[in-house]
Amino acid sequence: MRGPTRRACGAAFGPVERIVFFERDLPRTPDDLAFAGLPDLDIRRAGPGDIEALVRVDHDSFPWLWWNSIDEFGNYLLLPDVRAYLARHDGEPVGYASYTMYNGWAHLDRLAVSAAHQGRRFGAAQLVRPLTLMVGEGARSVALSTQENNVQSHRLYRGFGFKQSRDSMYIYGKPLEGVPATAQQ
Repeated sequence: MRGPTRRACGAAFGPVERIVFFERDLPRTPDDLAFAGLPDLDIRRAGPGDIEALVRVDHDSFPWLWWNSIDEFGNYLLLPDVRAYLARHDGEPVGYASYTMYNGWAHLDRLAVSAAHQGRRFGAAQLVRPLTLMVGEGARSVALSTQENNVQSHRLYRGFGFKQSRDSMYIYGKPLEGVPATAQQ
């Protein structure tokens, strides 16, 4: 017997977002990743005391569908292969980057820049740090995923040598009822 269909359950689920994947090989030494002309940010490893700043940046950088909670960040930062870095400009948190290491492979989990600071190359400045650290930790390649319609991130990653793979996936959901459209963006 087959399981219930989406319509039979009354769920009316449909595609909400399409996710695409990018990847690139990494050089053998961090010196091969030198990029000039990037803004000077204070980028430091994030710890438990940075969770509230990470959440603020996260919510200011992404649509609500992708928001992480305080508990999610707390648990994420405790994972042994995860590294997260909070970026500050003039003392103010403006972004973060996080990645996970595997045997000779890395995954860029998130790269965030607060809305008010986008368009100032802060994403590029932040991307250099994890790529350099990944190479230093022995990663030979890195992959990431992003939304299909996030052309700003596509441009950034392509500028750093990433190539879009043929793989993609859809995130399915159901529009929320009774919630203002601005809360769903």
